[in-house]
Amino acid sequence: MKRLLLCAALLMLLYLFSASAETLGFGYVNATDVALRRGVGGAILTRLPKDTCVWISDSKTDAQGALWYKINAGLHVNHANYDYSGWMKADFIDAGDAIWHDVTALAADNSGLIVLRSDGSTETAGRPIIAPDASGLISPRGWAAHYGKVIRVGLPPWGNEYFIVTENNEFISSVNRLRVAEGMAKADSCETAEIPEGQKLPAWSGDADLMDFHIIGIWNDAKKANLTVSVGLRSDGTMIAEPASLNASLADWKDIAVIRLSDSFVVGLKKDGTALLSAFSGSNPPDVSRWQDVIAIACGSDYCVGLKKDGTLLFAGDHIFMGEGHTRN
Repeated sequence: MKRLLLCAALLMLLYLFSASAETLGFGYVNATDVALRRGVGGAILTRLPKDTCVWISDSKTDAQGALWYKINAGLHVNHANYDYSGWMKADFIDAGDAIWHDVTALAADNSGLIVLRSDGSTETAGRPIIAPDASGLISPRGWAAHYGKVIRVGLPPWGNEYFIVTENNEFISSVNRLRVAEGMAKADSCETAEIPEGQKLPAWSGDADLMDFHIIGIWNDAKKANLTVSVGLRSDGTMIAEPASLNASLADWKDIAVIRLSDSFVVGLKKDGTALLSAFSGSNPPDVSRWQDVIAIACGSDYCVGLKKDGTLLFAGDHIFMGEGHTRN
């Protein structure tokens, strides 16, 4: 009997300290001066201020029933860096459905993530601007209240900022207040990647069957040179790409509806709501193999975001936003 009780107790402890299977991705510290610990209930590593952007990669429940998150701490809204990894009680972090809900559109890159909710409000991770700052700029979190209904969100290729387009055809940037003509506001030029300097478009870029096309330049350490990677989506749902090795890895992709390209991988959203990913650099690409019911995708260099039919987000990979001039250890 004692042995059975001991086994039952051990099973209960394993249950209490079990990890979740779902990555919650980006969130924010929601309280002031919160302790980040080495382990669940362990020694204090540091204390994080409110509005520090974190990446949540794991969760555990302690013996008292409290939920804890394993996080990488990154960029604060005042652009201060907090380069720490540890555990924090979940009560002190807004993440998951608490902030990523009712989403209708999204955009992401290495500098930030922005989503549009069904009520016209926006939510960000990465580099939000304190609202209002000395120049009078408004945080993306408060755009809907100041500029009217937002109908589009994005991240332009020229820097670490966000932009929106309102129903009045106003283009608003998080670092520059810009008002442009109606035609420009509706154009896709702000989401088109720049062609790497000194590179040419592939011969197939003018193919009439292409639905979408992306090109990016990355640094190749082995060759000590810039490498141009390009991917195209045909109208029949198949892919074409350069270099040849990437093209070969995409040969079996079928029924693709949307593609996104980062400097580490290409991800494709299939018409059935599942996703495929092929890495061309890096040893630990995001795992999107279990995604379902996804209707839109976005990505950075080492993470992916998927928008589900129910308006919530799926995250894969491991990323933390840091300020300019900072390299994570």
